[in-house]
Amino acid sequence: MFDAETTYILDRISSSIRTRKKILNLTRTKILPDREPRLSRILNGKRNKDYPNLLSMGLAEEIAKAMSIEFYPEGFTDLNDMLWGEINWKELAHMAIINIAQSTSDSAEIKKLQTKLSSGLIEFVPFAKIKAQLDYETPGAYSSDSEIHERVSMITSIQLQAIDWVYFSEKIPQYDPFTGKIIYDTIEERLKNDFYQKFNENPLTKFNKRFPIFLTNFFDKEFSDIISKAENSIGAQAYRFEADAIATTDDIYDAEINQSSTEVLDEYLTFVNRTIGKLTEFQQRFREYS
Repeated sequence: MFDAETTYILDRISSSIRTRKKILNLTRTKILPDREPRLSRILNGKRNKDYPNLLSMGLAEEIAKAMSIEFYPEGFTDLNDMLWGEINWKELAHMAIINIAQSTSDSAEIKKLQTKLSSGLIEFVPFAKIKAQLDYETPGAYSSDSEIHERVSMITSIQLQAIDWVYFSEKIPQYDPFTGKIIYDTIEERLKNDFYQKFNENPLTKFNKRFPIFLTNFFDKEFSDIISKAENSIGAQAYRFEADAIATTDDIYDAEINQSSTEVLDEYLTFVNRTIGKLTEFQQRFREYS
């Protein structure tokens, strides 16, 4: 689990060293005398069973020291600068959430995260409508391959929109008592801060084992927090409304409706769709004015 995210981090380390080597115009010999082949593997991001984390702590410290600001004005300020300085935390968070959402793994941990993610995404009205349909519609409503493919594509598209809306569109203002300024709490800032706390000491020791566990715990908490927030949201209102409408429609069909009833039902379903559309509009307007 989280193999792509682990690879992303280690690739950024390789890129960080490679880029700074170019800026400082250093040779491999200057950085690691007598160990140029080892440095080449690091620069090229080549990992194997002997070096699953790309490089050891001792070697990382040695490279950071050789390329440090102590010797070069444009050198690394410290070990963290070399290891984590090129990470795009928003990109990493987005990658992880998308991979959780689209994973086909049977892992219990992934299934748990997917359930929590989906429950929180109902905060976004269009997704709330789709989730209600998935939860309450009679299976088999879409029978042909083309219908199923179109349905899956539509659900995936709305899910991606929901992820962006819920996790990456809103910035929560918070007062920083140390600076006296308003700062904005974002998922990428929380990910970065928690990561630095977790990997402050011995950052590379068993990194390929510790990092997936860290991400699992981090997103479990993030998703749980969003579920609590979503309970009274406009999206939750839309979810309940769509679910009730599906139940009402099923009851009407069970009563063996006639032609006249069908016309009334069509009008009712039009009303339901328009109401969900208005809730979507209100949600967007509230976000604009908040």
